[in-house]
Amino acid sequence: MLKKYSFLDNINDHRIICAAELYAMHAHEPVVFLTSDALQYLLAQRMPLIEAQYVEESTIEIDFNGWREYHPNMDELTSLYADPTKNILNCKLNEFAKIYEGNALKDVLFWDGNSYRKLKYKDFVAPTGERIVPRNIEQKMYLDLLQNDDVPIKLCIGRFGTGKSMFAETWAAH
Repeated sequence: MLKKYSFLDNINDHRIICAAELYAMHAHEPVVFLTSDALQYLLAQRMPLIEAQYVEESTIEIDFNGWREYHPNMDELTSLYADPTKNILNCKLNEFAKIYEGNALKDVLFWDGNSYRKLKYKDFVAPTGERIVPRNIEQKMYLDLLQNDDVPIKLCIGRFGTGKSMFAETWAAH
């Protein structure tokens, strides 16, 4: 893809555009590509299967960050683990629930719309030979989501250097 479109370089932002174009090609449908990066927007506009849309970063409102923290009482915990098909925590579809007991994180569950399940990500080896291991609970949830084929589209927003692109690229290459 990078060779086909000579205006793209082998850098993270351009690989993201290529991934969107490849997805559109294989899905046989256009992809709406939202970005607040002006250069990425201009480049994405040149791709035949991408509908690029520029969004001012200040106008993006996110009321869903992918997880919520819960401090359930003993009855709620008992009910949750006794019947994981009941959405006792009222999670949204594809949302993680961080379960705390006091101030200590005790468990992380994922609501798939039918039941809660424990994290089931797997560490893996990148094509470079480097072992990819998440460093914190957020990276564990992100890797779990990347490895979940039942969720076809994933979105990760975060600070620079937190592993967003690295995890997505190395998992895709793996």
